[in-house]
Amino acid sequence: MQMAMDPGFVGGAYQAPMLLQDAETCINWYPEIAETEGAKTAIALLGTPGLNAVATLIQSQGTQVRGCWVLPGNTQSLWVCGNTVSLLTVTVPATQTTLPQFSVTQVGTLLTNTGPVSMRDNGVEFGGVAGYVLIVDGLYGYFYSIAGGQTATFTAATSSGSPTLTLPGSLPQGLLISTSATITDTSGAIPAGTYISSIDYNTPAVTLSQNATATVASDTLTLTIPAFGQINDPGFPSNPTMVAFIEGWLIVSVGGTRNFQTNGPVPYTMMWPGSFYALKDSSTDNLVALYENNRELWLVGERTSEVWYNAGGATFAFARIPAVGPQFGCSAAFSLTRVGTNLMCLGRNEQGQNMVMMTNQYQWVRVSTHAIDYAIATYPVVDDAIGYGYESDGHLFYMLTFPTADVTWCYDLTSQIWHQRSYFDSTSGKYHRHRSNCFANFADLRLVGDYQSGQVHHMSRAYYTDAGNVLRCQRRPPHIWATVSPHIFNDMSRKRIFHGWLQVEFTPGVGLQTGQGSSPQAMLRWSNDGGFTWSNEHWTSIGAAGQTKNRAIWRRLGRARDRVYELNFSDPVRRDIVGVTLFFEAEDETEAA
Repeated sequence: MQMAMDPGFVGGAYQAPMLLQDAETCINWYPEIAETEGAKTAIALLGTPGLNAVATLIQSQGTQVRGCWVLPGNTQSLWVCGNTVSLLTVTVPATQTTLPQFSVTQVGTLLTNTGPVSMRDNGVEFGGVAGYVLIVDGLYGYFYSIAGGQTATFTAATSSGSPTLTLPGSLPQGLLISTSATITDTSGAIPAGTYISSIDYNTPAVTLSQNATATVASDTLTLTIPAFGQINDPGFPSNPTMVAFIEGWLIVSVGGTRNFQTNGPVPYTMMWPGSFYALKDSSTDNLVALYENNRELWLVGERTSEVWYNAGGATFAFARIPAVGPQFGCSAAFSLTRVGTNLMCLGRNEQGQNMVMMTNQYQWVRVSTHAIDYAIATYPVVDDAIGYGYESDGHLFYMLTFPTADVTWCYDLTSQIWHQRSYFDSTSGKYHRHRSNCFANFADLRLVGDYQSGQVHHMSRAYYTDAGNVLRCQRRPPHIWATVSPHIFNDMSRKRIFHGWLQVEFTPGVGLQTGQGSSPQAMLRWSNDGGFTWSNEHWTSIGAAGQTKNRAIWRRLGRARDRVYELNFSDPVRRDIVGVTLFFEAEDETEAA
């Protein structure tokens, strides 16, 4: 007697260490769980977003976009591509039917070419302070003036033959130490090209890069700060790896140490007294990454974490929250990011690593599965992992890319199910990591920077290609064998199953009018030995344009004791699946013998 069942086609990725236990893949599809009891099916598969290029930062293949940051006002954002810093500006706002248009302006050059960068701004300028973006690249620090350049005017006394400016009272607002920020004066006592070389925060006094040529008791000086420059402050931390911002304080981690440092002596400045630092001090492991969340500063080390807050201290603003010291650290600095109200990262401690962790109040909890942990454990390098979070269509996603391993995993916090995001090379027939290297929610678009092309892409389910390249999906459901459904098979005899026909309910009638996708095809193959060897692909149409009653059906599928199906789809059309039904018969006792 022929029977029907749902073979579990709609689900996430779970490829166990032993394929005979579970060989599930889910690439460029993600499960959508219905929020109402009246839904046709409780869970469906939706196609992951495609990519559409909206801007080119550098016309150079192989150049990675290293980081991005949205400026106050949401009409401009900074992007670092290779060693170039560019300003992406909305020139034509979006309409009901069109996307916004952008211009790209190169504003600066870094001293490094590769690796992630970290950026934070301290708001628009007010009262002579703030108005900057701080950029760190692991070796150096840089500033970008949001206004495109600033000036600071103050009064001081000069002494002929001396580089020291004597200030009449408190330290002026708006000072910044950079060889590109030059000082001029009304009396002509300051040589051309002079800049501030250091600041004495106690006296206070300012030391210049050149001696004054005249003694002036009260000279008016102007510090002219360009749009972009390197920070040359002797108090700025060496090897700055990451930056955070809390209540006017820019906080920078110092690579290879337990140290982190802030600006000073008051909030919103771009001055860096070397004494404004502290240590992640509850344990001896080095500080790997830091991140702000809910006005608190998380310091994540190699095997432990700490949480600090702005306590308003006179010599250092922040203090550690007592009795909070989660016993987990981070394997990859740039895997740490905020997703919703929580932080997530690739975790580790003294007992092991390769688990994906998420904060729950002041603790880390594991969200990866054994299958994900096993996959990560096979990668030769994990400390280069990059993570970012984003929201789309009510789902919160954590994207975790391993550049060396060439793999991207995605955790859906809404469904708590993992899937894989991949770029498919149609020439080699291989999957690679997702093209995104960083993310910005900018101009009401979800934008990502490409890791190879120097482009900025709009990431949306409205696109069915990866910036013009094939966006291929793959789903392998659980094993189908006699004990998979106890309500159908009431024994453990491992009988053969005759697979009569399989129907996959795609969104029908979505074919294009011409070209590839005019008769969109789904490709099915299967393995009868648990996922080790595979049949040829068998194609069937999901429906040309307007064929809204089309059914994607494969018939006469043979028999097997243990079968794993694999469904692939690559045409540039909508590829959502609402459900799958397998019609089958179990062999009788005489055949089983």
